[in-house]
Amino acid sequence: SVIMWSTGNEVGEQYTGDAGVLVAQRIHEITKDEDPTRPTAASFNFAKAHMPLTGVMDTVTLNYQGEGIRNAPAYAHLKGINTPPVYPDFRKAHPGKIIISSENAAAVSTRGEYLFPVAAGISAPVEDGKGGDPFGSSADKVLGSLARHSFVAGGFIWSGWDYLGEPTPYYSARSSYFGVIDLAGFPKDRFYIYQAAWRPDLPMVHIFPHWNWPERVGKVTPVHIT
Repeated sequence: SVIMWSTGNEVGEQYTGDAGVLVAQRIHEITKDEDPTRPTAASFNFAKAHMPLTGVMDTVTLNYQGEGIRNAPAYAHLKGINTPPVYPDFRKAHPGKIIISSENAAAVSTRGEYLFPVAAGISAPVEDGKGGDPFGSSADKVLGSLARHSFVAGGFIWSGWDYLGEPTPYYSARSSYFGVIDLAGFPKDRFYIYQAAWRPDLPMVHIFPHWNWPERVGKVTPVHIT
């Protein structure tokens, strides 16, 4: 079941120029010496296509940068990294290499909880008063980006399930909220967006939020259909 070897993930050598290249090349050579049959990878969340480090590994694996980080209009007023989609840049720089979205989405949500007003775009920040940390991309944004860049082999969601620890940005909690499925094993609404995209052979309709909502009597409630 091993398809490639990861030699690092979001490592600091991305920031160290030629010194980082030397380290990456040495680890790549050790990996190929141990197993020459499988490609190497080292997922980038900072390194850009023009940097020499990106050419060392056999594959190009990108965390979040592929579809762009905080580059939707709803993020314009927030501080932090803001980058456009970089899939085309890496395709141009490394036309012979497989490109994979090695980590994407990181959208926080809790099953059955909805925040209003609903953002007009396909991806909106969770920020103070709306959940916490301004990070993450919706399933719509990620799947749309992969569809537009057909040369990308595929992607891995962060994360499939909620998990204990790393409760960003809810540091008093015991669990993360990145999952498509919660700790109890129940699917969140986003689960059905991925199911619709990945299982075209499975006819389904998912409608949310729920209609039995006494607190919203007399208010307009957007309805989403997957």
